[in-house]
Amino acid sequence: MPATGSPSWSHRSPQPNGANTGALFSPRRHKPCWPVSGSGGRLPSWPASAAGCCECRDCSCGGAGSRRDRMSDWSPISVVMITRNASATLPVALGSIPAGAEIIVADADSTDQTVPIARSFGARVIRQDQDPVAAAGGNFDLARNKAMELARRDWLFILDGDEQLVPALAEEIAATVRTGQDHAAYDLPRRNLFWGKAVRLLGEDRQIRLLRKGRGRYVDRCLHCPIRIDGPVGHLLHALIHHNVTGLQDVVRRFRRYLPIERQTRAPAASRHAALRHILRMSRYYLLRQEAWRDGWQGVLASCIFGLYHGLAQWPRKK
Repeated sequence: MPATGSPSWSHRSPQPNGANTGALFSPRRHKPCWPVSGSGGRLPSWPASAAGCCECRDCSCGGAGSRRDRMSDWSPISVVMITRNASATLPVALGSIPAGAEIIVADADSTDQTVPIARSFGARVIRQDQDPVAAAGGNFDLARNKAMELARRDWLFILDGDEQLVPALAEEIAATVRTGQDHAAYDLPRRNLFWGKAVRLLGEDRQIRLLRKGRGRYVDRCLHCPIRIDGPVGHLLHALIHHNVTGLQDVVRRFRRYLPIERQTRAPAASRHAALRHILRMSRYYLLRQEAWRDGWQGVLASCIFGLYHGLAQWPRKK
């Protein structure tokens, strides 16, 4: 979806038969092609050590550190987050936010310790009027827009409950806000981890997460749609860590939550046999064509899970 004053892009990488990993996982992206002013039309590269992340492949430490240890000034920024039963990953996400930021958590009737955890970090918790998964066919836009409207600061940063800021990114954001560049928003790379490891199949994707208040809004009414920005979009260097899949329980939870939504937007297969063939075809595509096997058991498992997800999303509906 094009953003006003910014380049058009798709967050969906090409897959056979138009398939995409969709809401469950972040698919492997091609290298981003947006130019940066003064870079000769190329995005600048950045070494892993300078990106604020450890040099080990799994990035398990994330390099986050304590929230109160940050030197970054986030007082002009409101962090916006929507949650539902995110107690397993929420402490890491909230603990990575620099001191001084306003934190707004829009919670969708969590039954675990999500709300107490959020409040323990000083977050202002608002309860969503209705579960965004059930509303508008899985539209999260209502909750995000409401939370952004309630923000009191001039800048907004959108963070999910399974993501983590690293110090270098936090400092870059603080410096960007402080210099007051003429951009309505900024995108950044997001490093996706599978079972704690960076795998080829997930790779990195770029998403708009930092924006001026009132200059962006979610409007497309689809699952994980990009935000529409009114104005030019700049580019940040350092990556946000996304703990995409952390274990089997996480996979089951995502299947239960997102598959009913995906099935509303996918054309059903002609038969169960066709859906099963699609599972095998997609798993083979990820494992061999995308070379997921190079990442060991995590890559093999990711290929099987992705293929299964696609097949179930197109499973014939009961008449």
